[in-house]
Amino acid sequence: MKTMSIFHIDDNAGDLTLAQEAFASQAGISYHGSREPIAAIGKLGMDSAAGRLPSLILLDLNLSGMDGYDVLKLLAANRELSRIPVVVLTSSDDERERETCLKLGAVSFMTKPNTFDGLCATLAAVVTDISRRRPAAMRKVAAGDDASTAAASGRVA
Repeated sequence: MKTMSIFHIDDNAGDLTLAQEAFASQAGISYHGSREPIAAIGKLGMDSAAGRLPSLILLDLNLSGMDGYDVLKLLAANRELSRIPVVVLTSSDDERERETCLKLGAVSFMTKPNTFDGLCATLAAVVTDISRRRPAAMRKVAAGDDASTAAASGRVA
């Protein structure tokens, strides 16, 4: 089984810990969390240069210092990072925020469940969905689409 690498950006240490615990029970998942959005973007850039992109980014919308919208814009502006599916996992259920995130390139916008069991079920569904989408999106990118098409092909909602 191929390992799915998940990079989670959330300024709440408790949410990162819960996600790590939720993924611990799933085989084939490599999880890394970061509380600092600017440091996370730097790490993703360095990983990209080394050819080690995560399979998925989980992103909180309401971050301190730099919000999730800014992170989405930075990811979309980089040809390599724009290929990574981003799922916004946030406490918000605002439809306008959802629409904005999808326009900025997120593949999904999900409200954080209020129970650990709910979080486990949500994260398992995200992994299943991304596992199904990822190969097709990467084939389009590998076929030589331009940068804008490549970004869009990796982030179909």
